[in-house]
Amino acid sequence: MGHIIAVTNYKGGVGKTTSTINIAAHLAKKKNKVLVIDLDPQANLSHGFGIEDDLEKNIYTIFRGEYTVKDSIITKSKIDIVPSTLDLSVADAEFNTRTMREFMLKKILAPVKDEYDYILIDCPPNLALLTINAIVAADFYVIPLQAEFFALKGLAKLVNAVKMIKEETQSNIELAGIFLTRFNQRKTLSKDVLSFVQESMGDKIYECYVRENVAIAEAQSMGISIFEYDKQTEKTSNGAEDYKELTEEILKKIKKAH
Repeated sequence: MGHIIAVTNYKGGVGKTTSTINIAAHLAKKKNKVLVIDLDPQANLSHGFGIEDDLEKNIYTIFRGEYTVKDSIITKSKIDIVPSTLDLSVADAEFNTRTMREFMLKKILAPVKDEYDYILIDCPPNLALLTINAIVAADFYVIPLQAEFFALKGLAKLVNAVKMIKEETQSNIELAGIFLTRFNQRKTLSKDVLSFVQESMGDKIYECYVRENVAIAEAQSMGISIFEYDKQTEKTSNGAEDYKELTEEILKKIKKAH
């Protein structure tokens, strides 16, 4: 049975999409069968995989019942991707009157869940209907957190909100962990944020963090993962090292939970 992992945070710009892409890439390198769901109307994850806009088959048209997950998959670098579209931005209004609306994603993933080792969901930066669907569908969630104090705002609220959704929907989701992104070891602020999160969240904060690394942004602009970027440039970047270690730590947490 595959594991479904939601990558979520209230705040945008924390490395959520970048992390989803590169965690998926390392999982695929380890010969896992991986599916990635772009659940953000901005479709940044789709663009990060080099997928064009305005595809007829996407997560929005799946929610509408026009297509299935299998119909809509695009494969890039041995990763299956269900793309998003700006049309998804009307999801809250369009699907709000549906019965069992919080379970839409869980229902559409049910036929394919056992075909994958891991399914990653890139959530929008809010706690509206789409993110609630991801929480209900997922077995685990991880929280990327930028190494700055503004990013800390809402962290405890997010964890508590997920607990409330879990109770109300009788879901099985568990927090697999929190990791810092854009970490700079030379900056006191980064170290202070790390210490604060370690004190407040205990063993939920991962030992591995993702350092500031221009190669990560360059890879994403090219529509490839940091691992493919390193292969093209014939170099090993901090980004590749960090995402490899981070993914391995996530896997250990998930295995321990089972």
